[in-house]
Order: sequence, then C-alpha cells, then structure tokens
Amino acid sequence: MQPPQQQPMGSSQPYYGYQPPMQAAGPPMMINKRIIFMVVALGALLVWIAQVAGHSFGVTDTGTLRALLALYYTGAAIGVGGCVLGALGSPRTDGHQNLGLLVLAGFLVLALTGRPF
Repeated sequence: MQPPQQQPMGSSQPYYGYQPPMQAAGPPMMINKRIIFMVVALGALLVWIAQVAGHSFGVTDTGTLRALLALYYTGAAIGVGGCVLGALGSPRTDGHQNLGLLVLAGFLVLALTGRPF
C-alpha cells in the first residue's frame, strides 16, 4: 500500500502555464456606418414629420399638439443618441466624421431646447 501523495504547500492545483483570457460568447457588436446613418435618419424623419404636421395642419387641439411634441422630442433624442453612439462608439469612423457627428448632435440638442412649432 502506497502512502497518499502530498502536494507542495500553497498550490492546490497543478500549474499549467499562462492561460489566455476567456473570449466572449458571441462575435463583438460592430457599429458600422450604415447603422449610424439609419438611426440618425430615423430621428430626422420623426422630427420632420412632427414639423410638417404641426405647420401644415394648423393643429389647435391640445392632445394632438402634445402627440406631435412627443414625436418631435423623441426624434430629436433618437438623433442625438445616434450621433453620440456613432462618434464615441464606432471604431470605423475617423476624426472628421466624429467631429461632424458631434456637431450634428449639438444642433439636435438645440432642437430639443428650442420651441418646435
């Protein structure tokens, strides 16, 4: 009968060398220019629809006016989010594109703070 083998003190498991870090479960999410364009275009479309409906129909009803304001503010917020997402989160945009997206985000923030109709 053999005596049980003892491991050196301080190590409960054998050393297998350097272990590479665990990779993510799926492929990384790449924010490409098409996604940025679609998000900014959706925000601009919502703002434009609210502006056209507010000016051309002469809305005086309080409920309709609030719905158009909600559409306007939602579109501007989506546009700002898309611009900031593209400028800060996309590795595929260069410095000039980042600057343009941040300037566009600034104009949309001005649209959020100004009077829409």
